[in-house]
Amino acid sequence: MSQSRYGEIMSQGGCLKYMEEHKKATIKELSEFLGISTATIGKNMLRLEEQGLVKRGREKRGINWIKKWTLVEVQ
Repeated sequence: MSQSRYGEIMSQGGCLKYMEEHKKATIKELSEFLGISTATIGKNMLRLEEQGLVKRGREKRGINWIKKWTLVEVQ
């Protein structure tokens, strides 16, 4: 396994671990938690969405809409 693929898998796992505890997260929150760029987090979250593990949504915060990712409940 290449070093970049290993890093991608580890950061996706970190995103899922954070979301198991918090249920929802922004790209910025995940980036700060994992110490990884927002661009990398964004790519990883899209891959997790393709796998059906997370979904994108929006949440009203004050007068602004914030993009949030939500962990998909497995039944």
